[in-house]
Amino acid sequence: MAEVVAQSLSQELLALLQDERFAMLSTVNRQSGGPYVSAISWVYASNVSTICFAVNSKSVIVENIQHNSHVVLNVFARGSVYSISGHAHVKAERMENVPLKLTLIEVMIEEVRDVMFYGSRIAVEPHFEKTYDARAAEKLDNQVMEALKNA
Repeated sequence: MAEVVAQSLSQELLALLQDERFAMLSTVNRQSGGPYVSAISWVYASNVSTICFAVNSKSVIVENIQHNSHVVLNVFARGSVYSISGHAHVKAERMENVPLKLTLIEVMIEEVRDVMFYGSRIAVEPHFEKTYDARAAEKLDNQVMEALKNA
């Protein structure tokens, strides 16, 4: 099912975006004006109209958003791909209670679109694993997600 459009997240997408999840973030490249795409996982939907995510404070993503607030977050869920577009801003230059220097970005959702091509569905959603110390990764993930939930 393609091109289903809404102005906010469905309750089902809201629930799916309450845990760490693989997503593709597109920003406008500050230097070229073209697309800049990154994979991120520290994503949290605060409500049906707001998504927060955390990125390294030195990331080009932060500079891009400060220069042009338009963003698109692509999420694989429920057998489809959702394109969530909106305007982003830096909510906190440095997140508290997190050992890394992370910036908190908040996105005000303007449109949610099912962009899966007609007559198909995602059979297996993308899966990722952390390649460093599993306990350290779990501890850090929990700290970041907790900070996102309390933002």
